[in-house]
Amino acid sequence: MFTSSQIPPRPNKRILKILLPVLCFFLISGSCDSMDKIKDAIDNAIVGLSYPDPSEDDKKLPPGNSMPGGDQAAPGDPTSAPALPVVPGGGGSGLPLKPVNFRNLGTVAYTVSAWTYVPLDPADPSIPSNASTVAVPGGNTSSSLSLPLGTYTWCYWWELGDINEDGMIEYAHALDERPVTLDQADSDDLSLAETVDLAAPAETGISFGLCGLDFSQFVVDQLHADQINGALINLAHDTDYITLRGPITMTYWYIHVAEGIGPEVGIGPGVPTVMTVPVIVVIPAGETKTYELVERRGDHPGDWNMYIWLISVDG
Repeated sequence: MFTSSQIPPRPNKRILKILLPVLCFFLISGSCDSMDKIKDAIDNAIVGLSYPDPSEDDKKLPPGNSMPGGDQAAPGDPTSAPALPVVPGGGGSGLPLKPVNFRNLGTVAYTVSAWTYVPLDPADPSIPSNASTVAVPGGNTSSSLSLPLGTYTWCYWWELGDINEDGMIEYAHALDERPVTLDQADSDDLSLAETVDLAAPAETGISFGLCGLDFSQFVVDQLHADQINGALINLAHDTDYITLRGPITMTYWYIHVAEGIGPEVGIGPGVPTVMTVPVIVVIPAGETKTYELVERRGDHPGDWNMYIWLISVDG
């Protein structure tokens, strides 16, 4: 587990979007033993943490599909319109069930469930179960779902660890929006069933938080929020603010890095970093609260950033 002095900060405004992927890297690959390791990794991230522009073909693929190990199931299936979001807690539909397998081409376990569903008969109001399954790297025998006939897309999520030391596990997720259709022609044999390949962490399209958690619907007003991504908000400039409306439970904290640290000067030993203790806040339904970033001085002159994480939607 990171200590407060070990959480890697965003070195300056220009590498804002690097910070959390770097944090995720450490939490996925193992905890750090020293600040030097963190600084080295951030230094490497500044130089090398970028993805090449995808080819036109790659843009059509879901997250992780360009990794070796197999093709996405049913890539030629047409998109049925319009897809219906899966209703949490939905029951069985009485339709025949067909299995679908999930493979993990990544490095950490993910949990996957249906994101959208269109019955084979558009007039059929059936809603499938919101069942989920876990797929681990290298394969596991239980990474399959049995679902009613129809066309599906998927959402999958994985653990990041306790990135802000608030005692709770944070998550990230990605969508696989290429449709997979289950029909009578699909096999009932698991070994011959449709197979969906996903990778965690995803290569692209990462959103923070569990599937369905989205801060944007609770934002009333803002001034230059640098990032609103799923369950994460980042304010990175003096006097930036955001106003949020409940009902939500959230946590916020600050990360600091000394002046003058960035790609142009490098990151060396002795760079002071600070992460404040996270504060958990409940905003009741109908109420609003405003959070403003004031660049702090005094003992820690330099660059402060505010992070707000959505824990839950309450009601």
